[in-house]
Amino acid sequence: MTIALLRLGVAILIASMYGCATTKTKRIDAPEAMATALEQLIRPGIKIEEIEAAMTSEGFTCNVERQGPFIEMRYFGSKEPRHDGIDFVRCRRTNSGGFMMARLWSIAVLLDGDISTGKVLVSHYIDGP
Repeated sequence: MTIALLRLGVAILIASMYGCATTKTKRIDAPEAMATALEQLIRPGIKIEEIEAAMTSEGFTCNVERQGPFIEMRYFGSKEPRHDGIDFVRCRRTNSGGFMMARLWSIAVLLDGDISTGKVLVSHYIDGP
């Protein structure tokens, strides 16, 4: 009985480790590194549904924006560089930025119609008290 319980415990541990696998972008803290990682993940020519699935698997929530604006923020309140009138999938995620701090990510995956151009814009800043 004890060996069976031990095997069950090991199986549950292994299953939980695979279920809680880390993402490729979770530990990234620099906008340039995030853009590079996401451009490797989001290939040119993939459909919106595939973009959303890939970004959701990285912990982002996404929505499609048409002819919208996107600002590549580097600190709270920055207004440049600004991109107007673009079609993109906007994906957002908040990570811990340290004690009582939040690392805010907003990603624009640029679209040509309903497919990815392969280009990614990144807005990133840390916010807290």
